[in-house]
Amino acid sequence: MTEIPTWWLVLSAVFFGLNILLLIGWIVALTKIVGVVKALQPKISDLTTKVEGIAEKVNDLTTHTRETVENVGGRAKSVVGSVEKIAHTASVQFEKFSPLLVGGLTAIKLLTALRDYKKGNVSAMQAMLTPHEVEEAAEKAVAKKTSKK
Repeated sequence: MTEIPTWWLVLSAVFFGLNILLLIGWIVALTKIVGVVKALQPKISDLTTKVEGIAEKVNDLTTHTRETVENVGGRAKSVVGSVEKIAHTASVQFEKFSPLLVGGLTAIKLLTALRDYKKGNVSAMQAMLTPHEVEEAAEKAVAKKTSKK
């Protein structure tokens, strides 16, 4: 039979000794971890209760917010409908009176041009009216002067 070399026995003894020390370290660490977990367990259950309470409050807040948004949305739709009706009514009224408005503005434009023509300010009148309108205004002014005489 062959003998086991001494260096092998020494190396094995060192390995097993270190293994035993490592095992003892693991046991000590696990006992400390178990103690910490037991100390944290009541805190964790208190925290869990608080989180559940907060989740319930958030759920209530979400429900309330949804109801408020739906209520405001309905009111906004009502306001938009009213604004649309008012705008439609205003546009109908404007359509009724737009010929009068255009006629009035045209009359004002012609009277201003005629006044400038009488004063001899032809350049202001030309800037304000097209050449065709200037001729018409001049003809009307001449016709008006001749009819007064």
